[in-house]
Amino acid sequence: MNPNRPEPRAELVPIGPEANSFPTITPRFGSLRSDVEVVAQFDTDGHKSYNLHMRASMNISLPGPMKTWVDEQVKAGGYGTVSEFFRELVREAKKRRVQEEIDRKLIAALDGGDGVAADKKFWQKLHRDAQKRLNRNGKTRQ
Repeated sequence: MNPNRPEPRAELVPIGPEANSFPTITPRFGSLRSDVEVVAQFDTDGHKSYNLHMRASMNISLPGPMKTWVDEQVKAGGYGTVSEFFRELVREAKKRRVQEEIDRKLIAALDGGDGVAADKKFWQKLHRDAQKRLNRNGKTRQ
């Protein structure tokens, strides 16, 4: 361990009020530069990985009433800074765009081609095909 570098604390601080529903947390590492964010991410199996993200600055201009509203949202939402509030807005916008793209693709798939009846034979064949794929990959059903 580097004697000039403080020992990392175990405290993990969620980013924004909805952080528990988004798999990103920011550990607090003593005197780490404020323009670097250490992000721990968990995959669906619970494996953790850390990434360093350099932060970039952005200046925005808001009319007075809008700035007042943002400041109120920061206080009411438990955000530490206005930047945390805006980062949460960006994350939500990104999620929304991904969902919109998925919806567009689903609608296009539904509009294209002939439909298939999801009867008992359909589900049996789907199950058999899935089992074959699992067996080919060396996995068996538990």
